[in-house]
Amino acid sequence: MKRGFILVLFLAATAFAFAQSVSIGGGVSYGPFIQTISASDSTSLIKYSMTRPILGFHAFVDATYIQFDVGYGTCSSQTLKVEATGYEPSSFEYNDNFSWLDVSLVGKYPTKMGSLTVFPFAGIEYLYNLSATDSSGADLKPSYWDQNWLDAFLLKLGVGADIPLSGKLYLRPELFGGLKLNESS
Repeated sequence: MKRGFILVLFLAATAFAFAQSVSIGGGVSYGPFIQTISASDSTSLIKYSMTRPILGFHAFVDATYIQFDVGYGTCSSQTLKVEATGYEPSSFEYNDNFSWLDVSLVGKYPTKMGSLTVFPFAGIEYLYNLSATDSSGADLKPSYWDQNWLDAFLLKLGVGADIPLSGKLYLRPELFGGLKLNESS
């Protein structure tokens, strides 16, 4: 199912790209991936918040109104915060290592503003977990009762700009956020 979904996204992006003016590029990203899980019973509420700083590398195909990205993201630390009714909040630091394959397809609307091109965008992103190991290299996946929480299917929203540097070379900063659509844990 996952491979089929990625293949359909790739084929749709490729078909549309050839009908448009196409550019290619690459980039580096850094940002937090934040996940919150809450559970309750008749007497208490417990909330887990995990934050992972992810360093990513990606390549993209830009066809003016649509952009297809493929990338690799990794992190080597995480913070787990636990809040429970009747207890002081606690926080733990882990040096676990995670890596993901990142695929996204977004629609965008470029607007020329002087020499800049600014564009809002919206689309979907899929993060497929490639590895989860502890600091000694032992595989963590068998210890998780539900391994699907390591994957994420996101609604991706943001804004970006193309800043020309010379000829066909430009800098593209983007600011975006995502909302996880699949609930598995």
